[in-house]
Amino acid sequence: MERRFIPEKTYVGKQEILGRMARKASELDLTLDIGHVQLLSEKNRSLDYLEQCPERIRHVHAHDNPEGRYKEEDFKISLGEETKDFFFLLSDLKKVLDEDLYLPIGEGIIDFLSIFQALRKIGYQKTVTVEVPHKHLKSSVQKLREIVESIID
Repeated sequence: MERRFIPEKTYVGKQEILGRMARKASELDLTLDIGHVQLLSEKNRSLDYLEQCPERIRHVHAHDNPEGRYKEEDFKISLGEETKDFFFLLSDLKKVLDEDLYLPIGEGIIDFLSIFQALRKIGYQKTVTVEVPHKHLKSSVQKLREIVESIID
């Protein structure tokens, strides 16, 4: 899979900061990227986003990932006096990006069943982009289809 260009000054924020931004900026919508919120975390934070900003989720990206070796604290950059308010400079996270493997659904540790149950609970009925290598697209779509069908039965 070809990597997209990411500007050097792009920042990836902590979930709490993104939640505050979404609540303050009424025009800001969010893409829930299930595979990416697994990075820098011991658990997938998709459920946190769905709980904090359910009305803002306009699109979902899905791919699996393994448990990360790195944690947020390994890359902390303090911005201001509150230590919890920090962003990550993406150029410092190249080794973390190497962990973003875009695994087929079911080959990592992400609990897609719980996430899709939460999506159903908030009434999400929009599209899901499956971000896996082409050779795994059909099997990944089938696994997600089985998950969705198990929820609506």
